[in-house]
Amino acid sequence: MGLKLLYISVYSDPLISFLNLVSYFFSNPSRRPTFLPLNSLLASAIYYELQWLAKPPHHQAIKKTYGALNIKTYVPIILDLNELNYDAWRELFETHCCGFGVREFLTGESKLSSDKDEEWVKLDSIVKTWLYGTLTQSLLNMIPTKNYSSHTVWLSLEHLFHDNKHACAIELENELRNMTIGDLTIAQHCQRTKTIFDILANIENPIPEKTLVAHLLNGMCPQFDHIATILRHQGRPPSFLQARSMLLVEEQRFKNTHPVQASHSDHASSPSVLLAGHNNN
Repeated sequence: MGLKLLYISVYSDPLISFLNLVSYFFSNPSRRPTFLPLNSLLASAIYYELQWLAKPPHHQAIKKTYGALNIKTYVPIILDLNELNYDAWRELFETHCCGFGVREFLTGESKLSSDKDEEWVKLDSIVKTWLYGTLTQSLLNMIPTKNYSSHTVWLSLEHLFHDNKHACAIELENELRNMTIGDLTIAQHCQRTKTIFDILANIENPIPEKTLVAHLLNGMCPQFDHIATILRHQGRPPSFLQARSMLLVEEQRFKNTHPVQASHSDHASSPSVLLAGHNNN
């Protein structure tokens, strides 16, 4: 059984197969052919291992990288220009490439040494496939793809989102300024304002937390005027979490003191009023 597995693995990696063969014969001396001295096998194994370690870094990453072709398993975020999720996507993607030893392909530190370096071309193609697999179709159409390296695609995405940051920041700040609670609960309204606050920070246009709290309070409906006034006139400006907590308490107090009254028609046992016209006959 052991030899059968060795024969199968020859087609994927001859070096690994040879090292496995050495290990197999050391563990099973009775199965070793007499024409294969153990000392020679061990010396050959050490030699080939040193040869492998002496290869460029991208050669050592080949076998590991081939096993991670399904990028969505590792980077579940789809990069979208409208979602403003570049920073989160970049962190996940760069971390993934670091783990598989191919980050240098993104940064441009790993370069094609010669036209005959087929392994470099294969790895670069895999990294590009990862990139393409995490983009929306519209975004894929906006970046160069044909005959470009993964480093060029990486830089194109960086420039595209960087150029879009200023316009997005203006739009988001305007949205935050005009946001009202409407029919939302306090928890929902706070989550919506905090999401915009975080996005502004991610695109390098942060606003102070006290400004966030001011926008939050300005969007309250009249039933929260009292607690909003208290929060505005505190000696020390409240944090976002403190303001959220006090608003939630006020929301619950209002629900307790103003229970929803069921309408007369809501009760199944309520009598029905039937209107009938008078018949003149």
